[in-house]
Amino acid sequence: MKKALNLSLLASAAILVLGVVFKIYHLPGAAACFVAGTGISVLAVFPLLLILLYKQPISLIQKGVDFLGTLNVLLFAVGCLFKVMHWPMATILMLIGISMHSLIYVPLYFYHQRRVNADKWRGALNSFLFLLIGIMLFMLFNLKVQL
Repeated sequence: MKKALNLSLLASAAILVLGVVFKIYHLPGAAACFVAGTGISVLAVFPLLLILLYKQPISLIQKGVDFLGTLNVLLFAVGCLFKVMHWPMATILMLIGISMHSLIYVPLYFYHQRRVNADKWRGALNSFLFLLIGIMLFMLFNLKVQL
């Protein structure tokens, strides 16, 4: 299972980086690399990651927080792919992912980290950084969504 995760992570990252290089140099094939890399992430990396996370001996709350964080990243990644490919519903997917991240995931993460860790300041710092990233991304959106 871990070998499959490592292989799919490597393949997805390599294909996405190749797509970025192609896009920078305006070479053909960038869009295909983005679709393939995101497809591998969505269909292989995220499910394998969730399976391995759920096999860990951690609390149910931590598993729920990990699942929610993974779902947020999944929605945002698919929304970014839709945006780059100019497919419909891109902004909606990205907004749902960022909104869930900022309004649900970060408070749950903060609450759980404050309750579990002895280093309460580290959990607060990570929560602040997660929230800051979410808000900065949220600021980039045009909120006049057209379906």
